[in-house]
Amino acid sequence: MSGTFLGFYTSVKGMQAQQKAVETASHNVANANTPGFSRQRVQLVASPAYPEPGVGQVGTGVDIASIARIRDTFLDGQIRKEITSLGRWEVQRDNLRQIEVILPEPSDTGLSQLLAAFWDSWQELSKRPESPPVRTTVVETGLALTEGIRHAAQQLDQLHTDLDNIVGIKVTEINSLARQIADLNNQIVKVKRMGDEPNDLMDRRDRLLDDLAQVVDFQAREQENGAINISIGGHPLVQGSVTRELETDRNGTSLMVKWKDDGQWAVISGGELFGAIDVRDRLLKGYQDQLDILARGLRDIVNEQHKQGWNLEGETGISFFKGTGARDIDVEQNIRDDVMKIAASSENTKDTSGAINPGNGDNALAIAQLRNQDLERVLDSEGHYTLKEVDESESGMRLDEWYANIISQLGVASQEAIRMVDNQNALVSQLKQRQEAISGVSIDEEVASLLQYQHAYNACAKALTILDGMLDTLINRTGS
Repeated sequence: MSGTFLGFYTSVKGMQAQQKAVETASHNVANANTPGFSRQRVQLVASPAYPEPGVGQVGTGVDIASIARIRDTFLDGQIRKEITSLGRWEVQRDNLRQIEVILPEPSDTGLSQLLAAFWDSWQELSKRPESPPVRTTVVETGLALTEGIRHAAQQLDQLHTDLDNIVGIKVTEINSLARQIADLNNQIVKVKRMGDEPNDLMDRRDRLLDDLAQVVDFQAREQENGAINISIGGHPLVQGSVTRELETDRNGTSLMVKWKDDGQWAVISGGELFGAIDVRDRLLKGYQDQLDILARGLRDIVNEQHKQGWNLEGETGISFFKGTGARDIDVEQNIRDDVMKIAASSENTKDTSGAINPGNGDNALAIAQLRNQDLERVLDSEGHYTLKEVDESESGMRLDEWYANIISQLGVASQEAIRMVDNQNALVSQLKQRQEAISGVSIDEEVASLLQYQHAYNACAKALTILDGMLDTLINRTGS
């Protein structure tokens, strides 16, 4: 092994190693602005030495152990965990803002103003029960109030449909990402089987995993062959190059997520998909239910008092509102057709001779005073929650306070979502800065490395020149 040609061999190996290092540094510089790219380093190790009797171990140059990707997998896991939480809160923030637009308070067009105008019209009617224009105002404010409630309910229903669509879109996105990850798994396993490091393929897979973390929470486990298996809620999504897809199915009025192969409901607990489901099934449904209760409460307390009064046609026991909840509450058609049917009087407007007199406005005043009546939530005969007057010894909330409480809950939930998005953005940004410091490409550092490798390459070439001179001396100038 020993001899002049060993030096040639060692120098050539050194030049080849430095050249590979220059090529890798150039690859890093070329991808300095490529999203998701991780810088790479040529791992150099000394070649195995051989024993020289009486001398010891003699080195044989350098070998390339691998071209490694600089990546902190623990940090990757932390980032994905926080990205999952960020995705959930962003969806909640955006949709709660939309609910705030549907229920705009305080404003001149909000339900609180419509409700106040409705009570004011009854107050005015109590002063002039015989006046057709004042009676018309009562009907018009009632129509405006019920239309406002119905419109809010319809918009909340539309938001429910929009969230169903988001659920469907996110499920499609998960399936697409899973197929791409499985395909990269297959390529990575093949490359590793050949003894190479598929660094760029692994970067692409990591970026897909980041995208998947935004949509849904998952568990990932890397296998010895380089593939990554992914599961959602304990159910496998990707196993090597095989995927198991999700699909949507309607469960009641909502679109839910289940596994396509065995039909089991998927357990989703994070990401944008969870955010959409949580807003739809918990927050939005809560506001819809409370709006329904408010509509039924308004219907019931007004109708109960209205039925006790007499209209200008000598009739009693007539309801003012109709409907079953927020979606269909309306003013009774007979009152819309004839405002004289409003029961403003507390006494019979038809005397013993059958003649009609205006009566008084006491019943209208009693209805106007309902605005100050404390109410409590109770179940009605049909099993739906409504509002009912509480006894004097008990406490409750007025109708406007009930609505204000809905708005207050909405505001608190919205502020919490905004605060969580801000916190998560700050956390994800900080973690990504750490990731960039580890895996990102520094042009200054790469240029310094290029110069270092260039000098090493030149030194090996110089050694080769010296060895060539030695051989020239040995072959051409010895023994002549």
